[in-house]
Amino acid sequence: MGTQVIGLANHFGSSLGTTRFKMMTKEKTAKRKLFRMIWGIPVLAILLMAFAKPEYQMQSQKDSFKTKNSDVQKIDYLKSEGKKSILAILEKVTKLKGTVTDEKGNPLPGASVVIQGTYIGTVVDKDGNFEINYSPKGKQFDLIVSFVGFTTASTQIKKDKEKSNILEYELILKNAVIKLDSKSMFLNGNVPPPPPPPRVPAPEFDKNSEKIVSVFVVVEDIPHYPMGQYGLHHYVKKNISELKSKFGNKLSGKATVGFTIDTKGNVTNVHVLEKTNDVAAKAVTLIVSGMEKWKPGSQRGKAVSVDYAMELEF
Repeated sequence: MGTQVIGLANHFGSSLGTTRFKMMTKEKTAKRKLFRMIWGIPVLAILLMAFAKPEYQMQSQKDSFKTKNSDVQKIDYLKSEGKKSILAILEKVTKLKGTVTDEKGNPLPGASVVIQGTYIGTVVDKDGNFEINYSPKGKQFDLIVSFVGFTTASTQIKKDKEKSNILEYELILKNAVIKLDSKSMFLNGNVPPPPPPPRVPAPEFDKNSEKIVSVFVVVEDIPHYPMGQYGLHHYVKKNISELKSKFGNKLSGKATVGFTIDTKGNVTNVHVLEKTNDVAAKAVTLIVSGMEKWKPGSQRGKAVSVDYAMELEF
């Protein structure tokens, strides 16, 4: 400050003291001037609000839609006026309910129920029941039901405006038999196939909310022989050569043998379905019975039994 740190005299002896005495002798600000300054505060606040950036709020399409006159109006307002709202019709949800069983009436828990052309679906529960909430775009759509080892069923759903939006169906799946024959095995079994790329479903967007709809993926896997079709081809080809040396010229004709791959991958329920002679039937039975353990089929991670039929021509 330009003053001495230690001195015998007081600091008021410096030139700074004169200025301080002058400030102390000045008159205080009048109260009227003080009130005038206070009135300037609300004026400043109003100016700040006038020139501030406005906060925009986006209006959801669920609350409004554009009419032919491009006027945005509330749905509630249209209802009060007795007019039809396009969006109100689209928001009506159709509830699909039903059961999925086999031909014997047994429930098929884990069966996949999907709206065709969408990723909207559900899984059948332990009692065979299912339920889907869906807003259809048209008057009709197809419902697909699938289960490993059964024929995939497709049912056309027609929506009636006069009836309730709750639709109930009883779906029965027929048992399917996967056929294996010597021609397809020998044609496709020479070269091991490359592993398939992982399936990543594309997301589906809701046009109204522009949000991603929850994706339902069908998770099904048929039984696999060790090394797949390649391994099965070499196993059958090797056994046919051994059986020809065993039976000689008697081994001729063809036969079809049915079998089941159980939940543990074992070959069970081996039986002859068709045959031209007993030698051919016996040869196919020996080949099927001597198979290695398969990887069992699965429905959403749960092992299931699958029926097969093998036809070989000698």
